[in-house]
Amino acid sequence: MADRKCLIVDSMHPSLFPLLGDIGWQGDYEPEITPDQIKDRIGNYQGLIVRSKTIVNQSLLGDRPSIRFVARAGAGVDNLDLEFLSSRNISVVHAAEGNRDAVGEFTVGLLISLLRNIPKSNAEVSRFTWDREGNRGTEVMGKTIGLIGYGNMGRAFASRIAAFGCKVLAYDKYKSRFADNFCREATMEQIYAEADILSLHIPLSAETRMMVNADYLNRFAKNIVLLNTARGEIVRL
Repeated sequence: MADRKCLIVDSMHPSLFPLLGDIGWQGDYEPEITPDQIKDRIGNYQGLIVRSKTIVNQSLLGDRPSIRFVARAGAGVDNLDLEFLSSRNISVVHAAEGNRDAVGEFTVGLLISLLRNIPKSNAEVSRFTWDREGNRGTEVMGKTIGLIGYGNMGRAFASRIAAFGCKVLAYDKYKSRFADNFCREATMEQIYAEADILSLHIPLSAETRMMVNADYLNRFAKNIVLLNTARGEIVRL
């Protein structure tokens, strides 16, 4: 076991630990450990498991790290310096599909809440105010929804929202011929022209950071509803 130890530095679900044991790895669980403490101890381990709070880069691991892998308990890897890890032949694994269904359902919930004024009317009712007409809202049916990114999260949302009788257009810069029963492949020009609702399903990167700003939104022909279940840093309003 001495050569199959990994350091777990963020809070994790208890189900992780027996899974590690099943594949012959010992996990030392230190959810409160500081970056300086990680630097002091990482040389004793062959693996590192993180969530989103720990930035994994050369500063943390040193010039000649001993670890063989970094595991990210989540979908996004924007807290990992992938170029550095690759240069040191350190494998990266992440849970790309882990929360896709939860995100798909949650995005539907956000959209319905916005279009039907659910948070606003709930707050008013708690104050004994009933504004039927002011909170009537609008239906999803008949709307055009534009998706930016059609990976696990985008497709999970599309598969659910398509059942509402709306038109789903998807743009993915890094894919082609991905149209399916839930969406039509579209250009950004089509989405700018037609979308009533825009939903973001892209990773945070140098390319996407602060991508959605006032200039970006002004390209849309309609006054859109914006949904962002991706990283917050993608939007700058």
